[in-house]
Amino acid sequence: MDSLEQSGRIYFEKDFRLPRLKVYAEDANMQTVDTVWNNIETSRPQKHIQGGKSKELLDRIIKLFAEEGDVVLDPFAGSGVCGVSAFINNREWIGIEIDEIAFKHAKTQLKNFDIKIMDIDQLLENRVVWNSYTSLNLSKSEAVLQKIKEGENELVEFKESYIYNDSSGKKDNNMPNKIMKEIAAFLNSQYGGSIFLGVRDNGELRGLQNDIAVIDSRTQKIDKLELAITSKIKDTFGGSVVDLVSLRFLEIEDKIICEIQISTSENPIFLKKEFHVRHETQALTLKVQEFFELLHKRKRVI
Repeated sequence: MDSLEQSGRIYFEKDFRLPRLKVYAEDANMQTVDTVWNNIETSRPQKHIQGGKSKELLDRIIKLFAEEGDVVLDPFAGSGVCGVSAFINNREWIGIEIDEIAFKHAKTQLKNFDIKIMDIDQLLENRVVWNSYTSLNLSKSEAVLQKIKEGENELVEFKESYIYNDSSGKKDNNMPNKIMKEIAAFLNSQYGGSIFLGVRDNGELRGLQNDIAVIDSRTQKIDKLELAITSKIKDTFGGSVVDLVSLRFLEIEDKIICEIQISTSENPIFLKKEFHVRHETQALTLKVQEFFELLHKRKRVI
């Protein structure tokens, strides 16, 4: 023990009574890992495509740093070898490539895999991709106004009010039920979405001042309206859905509006035994056969 301590092989950890033995790699017959891998082929140049990597190299990297089921983002897809490796090793893959020649090679590499390949024109037509984007340089109010300006779509729905009926000039308890139907449709959609309360169909800001007044005529606080909406959602769908739905109130151009943000539910959500799903700008009610066809299309098992 004294000899080991004198040779620097004993380590006394702070607040740990027992000494520890230092073991060096050369003593344990270990091999250190270097940053240079020379036991596999790392590159595989292809005609017209520079910097091509071998599948063996990508297999090693993907297995080291991604678990099965993870998504591998490949912003320089090249000929698609990374995609082949990802799929063979049970990882998801998203590839991006700007070069047309490389894109053609990638399509050839990936033709035997069940993936969706889109060129730039098809990508720009994908409303789900581009309508979900907001600049990080925008404030919350500016980001919301940008969404509203783009109008209703697969991800966005406008509702003038929550419970106040402009036509009758009073509280209408049937109006929240219509909003619950829209929430159910977004819960059952592939991407979720947002419902903006206090916004007319044409994108004009109406505000929720009348809704706040009929919910809490004495103090007219936003908190009471928020509690009313949250309680309605919980009573309608149950507590398990509450985590998938969030509310935020914003004051924009002197108008109070509310954004209800809805995430997709892993399980089908029914509203009074009916199944609703978001399609383009409306909530569709599906029949039993249509419901099962949708689940099969999304590869869900119930």
